[in-house]
Amino acid sequence: MVATPHAGEIAKTRDGDYEVCPKATTASSAMAPGIVNNQPVAGGNWAACSAGNFGRFGVITDEALTNVDGDSTFQNLTGPGAEVYVTFSNTNTVKGGQLVVADNSGKVKGYTEAAVTATPSQADELLALREFLKLIGTYRGKDESEGSGLDKPATDITNAVGRIRLGRY
Repeated sequence: MVATPHAGEIAKTRDGDYEVCPKATTASSAMAPGIVNNQPVAGGNWAACSAGNFGRFGVITDEALTNVDGDSTFQNLTGPGAEVYVTFSNTNTVKGGQLVVADNSGKVKGYTEAAVTATPSQADELLALREFLKLIGTYRGKDESEGSGLDKPATDITNAVGRIRLGRY
């Protein structure tokens, strides 16, 4: 029997996948396990992600030290290739192997490609770069019984906890 995973549970990591990151110390700035968080391209404090965020991404795991509002730093899983359970929003249905991007409240959703004109302008080129910087990782499955081997594909997911592999592939 496969145990039901929870948001913030680690599926696979390596040494060096964690880093200490800065965060705000204001009210409601603490982040719970399973929250996908983001550091803007310009740098600065990390915070729970929202739809449309781009830059660097990480996930608070249940193995990280608990962070509270007054903490100026927190432990963050950011290593490419690390696998962790996060909460998928109900915005769209995500297929096995699909790329995921930020949604509101520290959740993820399936990536949908932005339209670019046939004769791209400089603004379109910037949009393409930002589209790449929106990618958090790849959906791998709902639990360890999915997404591994040739006979265990990941099933579709929406509004539930599932496993992602961090990194832009």
